[in-house]
Amino acid sequence: MQRRYGENAKHTCPLKSERNQAQEAQYRKHPVYSYRMIENEKGLHHFSKLAVLQHHERIDGSGFPIGLASAKLHRFSKIIAVCDTFYEIMLANPEISAFKAMEDMQKNEFTRLDPVWMKKMQQIFSHLEVGTIVELSDGKKAEIIFNEPNEPLRPIVRVQDSEEIMALQTNPSVYIDSIVPNHP
Repeated sequence: MQRRYGENAKHTCPLKSERNQAQEAQYRKHPVYSYRMIENEKGLHHFSKLAVLQHHERIDGSGFPIGLASAKLHRFSKIIAVCDTFYEIMLANPEISAFKAMEDMQKNEFTRLDPVWMKKMQQIFSHLEVGTIVELSDGKKAEIIFNEPNEPLRPIVRVQDSEEIMALQTNPSVYIDSIVPNHP
């Protein structure tokens, strides 16, 4: 699957799973190329330029292009890393919901992404009030009846039609797919 950036993009970039070694090596240089494009721009703050350079670095030092760890990364870089990872997951898996993508990030990236910014990103998706109607990954609609403070993306729900009470925390194969708009 090739992706295009913008409606009139002339270049495509294969997904990570589809890149060969040469493409991956070239891809890993893009933060440096991007930084070089803007390094002399007077209207951009130095911190913004750092964020461009460091947006693929990870707090455990496993990122690129330099392999810097948390103490050397600017907070803007850490924020963009969280957002970029979320975007990459959504792009690679267009069939999953944003809620599932956020859960996958928490499970698979927690040692690589800054926990402060991960929590802030999670909060965007976890403002689900009691009474909110959601559609679950199994296609059922349910009402949120209790929010789990330690697992905000996995509340306790009452499944409509059956009145079954389900703790999503203990049902890992079922997750929130979407919020049902304008429920009566």
